[in-house]
Amino acid sequence: MPPEVGRAWQALRRSHGAPPVAGPARESGWSARHLQDRFRRETGLPPKTAARVMRVDRARRPPGARPAPARRHRAASRLAEPAVRCG
Repeated sequence: MPPEVGRAWQALRRSHGAPPVAGPARESGWSARHLQDRFRRETGLPPKTAARVMRVDRARRPPGARPAPARRHRAASRLAEPAVRCG
């Protein structure tokens, strides 16, 4: 993975999916479009989608909880609980 893509990934992780791609692109010297293309090629997701996945993952866990392995069989009502807790 190119270091520029790795830094963009780390920026997304540090902020739990909050920053726009423009910041990491500016830091890398690449255009936002080029970074988006390379990010998608390396990770399989565009940066905005990766950020959304990070935000959903964070919202589904209580504050301070560690990431849990994915569960395949979850009741739909249990999916709403974290959203309500997180506002």
